[in-house]
Amino acid sequence: MSKVFVCTKCAIILGGDTYELEPNKRCGLCGGEFRYIDLENEEYEKNTKDDNYLTALHTLCKYNQYVYETFIEPLGTVDKDNEYFKRNYERMYEINGEATQRYDNYIKSMPSQPLANDKTSHKPTCPTCGSTNVAPISGMERGVSILTLGLLSTKINKSYKCSNCKYMW
Repeated sequence: MSKVFVCTKCAIILGGDTYELEPNKRCGLCGGEFRYIDLENEEYEKNTKDDNYLTALHTLCKYNQYVYETFIEPLGTVDKDNEYFKRNYERMYEINGEATQRYDNYIKSMPSQPLANDKTSHKPTCPTCGSTNVAPISGMERGVSILTLGLLSTKINKSYKCSNCKYMW
């Protein structure tokens, strides 16, 4: 099992099968020394992967925050004036808060009951007569109207047509 390693100066976290720590290898961002931390790659990968795009940033920030506070900060070697550190870690707490708020708002906006599979519940209604007997105006229909009538076409900027009262909107 391979371990995760970090730069002792800018706190970049590296791991996975792609990276292997070579002797005397320095960080390409700041020139700092790399050091293994007591964290297995498999655990890091498991805790930072999230297929849900709404929660992925939150998941990554939350776990990196844990890794930083548990393994990196106690080293006492991180240069908090380093540009990489400022760009990533100082904003990590702010981003994590924003991502958590967005996630919470998303969860609150979800309907408490699953949506019915009733197709008429999502069908637009005519603003004039209230009928649900409406159809979208096709691009072809709109294009022919504009080609024949030009700017006098009544289908410019219209999306639907009511089959009952013929109103277009």
